[in-house]
Amino acid sequence: MQLMADGPVSGYVILRYSPSGLEAIAPFESSGANPYVIPFDHAGGIATGIAISNVSALAINVPVILRDDSGNQIGTGSIPLPANGHTAFVLASQFSGDSEHTRHH
Repeated sequence: MQLMADGPVSGYVILRYSPSGLEAIAPFESSGANPYVIPFDHAGGIATGIAISNVSALAINVPVILRDDSGNQIGTGSIPLPANGHTAFVLASQFSGDSEHTRHH
């Protein structure tokens, strides 16, 4: 979904996994900040999912820096997005080999 408006817009998305009844609520983010820091912990069966979209008419590569709990860089990568494209993934699957308490931005 792409939402276009002439004024400020805010809202939330509700993500539900029906088999287990689990539910999460996430705010829309459209500020265009650079960079985003996304803390996560995938230890003990917990998983963090991310969804990103490209609202540009040009393809882009989103650079990624992986950091440990102390802020030390432990890896890099990129996420290619086609023009007006989007992707969603679980962080541990997209960027395997990082530590249990890695920050991703």
